[in-house]
Amino acid sequence: MARSGFGDHVLFATDFSEMADNAFTCIEQLAAHGARKVTLVHVQDKTKLEQHLMGRLEEFNDQDRNRLENLREALLKKGASQVKTEVCYGVPFQEITRLIRERNVQLVVMGMQGRGFAGEFFLGSVAQNVARHSIAPVLLVPGSR
Repeated sequence: MARSGFGDHVLFATDFSEMADNAFTCIEQLAAHGARKVTLVHVQDKTKLEQHLMGRLEEFNDQDRNRLENLREALLKKGASQVKTEVCYGVPFQEITRLIRERNVQLVVMGMQGRGFAGEFFLGSVAQNVARHSIAPVLLVPGSR
């Protein structure tokens, strides 16, 4: 009998921060315990790039594709059977929630706080918006203490 569950399709959203690295350990565990399909995604934040860095977008894309490929290889070694990578451009939470809908994602894993960490905040704006707008459950992983 076929079963459907959280491990059928997991999306991991990363900004390559330390918090995202902590969340990746959860993805590795899910892969080791039978997650069948994983999508690794990084969104180039248009609000940060538009003003002064658009000329370097392809450079950033290449660098981030390589980073995602390294994560992909790690998951394949852990036993994941299907791992896809995606680099998008836009407003991060909007691109992530779009992918959740379009790819029939059953679980989203991401760090609670990204690179824009400010000590007085407990939850980053991208994580908060994804959690609020996602049609799939979202696992927000805190940083190590």
